[in-house]
Amino acid sequence: MTSIRRFFRIVSILLLFLFSIIFFGLLKGVISLFSRTKGDQMIFYIIKPFCTLIRWICDVRIQVEGMENIPSRNGYLVVANHYSYVEALSTMSVVPAVPVSKSEIRDWPVFGYAARIGGVVFVNREKGGLSGTYIEVLMKKLKKGINIIFFPEGTTTDSTYLKGFKSALFVPANRLKAPVLPVVSTVIAIDGKPVPPDQKDLIAWYGGAPFIPHAMRLLTFRSIDLKFKICEPIIPDYDDSSIEERRKFAKQVQRRMDAALREIAPDYQGIRDE
Repeated sequence: MTSIRRFFRIVSILLLFLFSIIFFGLLKGVISLFSRTKGDQMIFYIIKPFCTLIRWICDVRIQVEGMENIPSRNGYLVVANHYSYVEALSTMSVVPAVPVSKSEIRDWPVFGYAARIGGVVFVNREKGGLSGTYIEVLMKKLKKGINIIFFPEGTTTDSTYLKGFKSALFVPANRLKAPVLPVVSTVIAIDGKPVPPDQKDLIAWYGGAPFIPHAMRLLTFRSIDLKFKICEPIIPDYDDSSIEERRKFAKQVQRRMDAALREIAPDYQGIRDE
């Protein structure tokens, strides 16, 4: 049964991505001939139903607190804790946003091309000195009314703690005085059973674990239950020319997410500023 389930999900996800590449890629291309902004906005509006459909295929169930905190107007920055591709896609099924992602994904077969069509902002973590370029790219998207999601820890964890936050990508929201919306999540069950701390890696993808074996195992689960908490948005207002002020604001967001995780994740251990 698990092999049949995995096969069905792999085929369904591949077909969904291929359809999206062909249909929405062509549609975006046509619209962009008349207006690049309209083309980008059209793709942005399909992100939420697209991620919801993937979540349905994989039977990822979610509980969400704080829906009332989502800003009524688009063009805000979403920040979230990060432990897997599962929670990232699930977050975007609740709060539509274009993700900031590592540059390696650009070259992935099928998924990389779909990400490029979707307007993903690719960040090269190995090459320093590009913060200014990324800030400008994100500001342009926010001005178009496109929400951005990024993961300030800069990498994934086992979900039981928060790493230190990178501060540079908060700057676009500060310069535009756009809301920063903190969102946190945790795994509460697999196949209806609670997940003990020593089995977090069944969902969490971290520490250099190979992607394909991890994804193949994950696709065999009957269901996955996640819990989300959406915090109150913060309107940034600080001197972003000062690295200390940047870090101070990042700490403010981190503390809010830390408090939210303590409410929803019993095995959460706190902040590790590594």
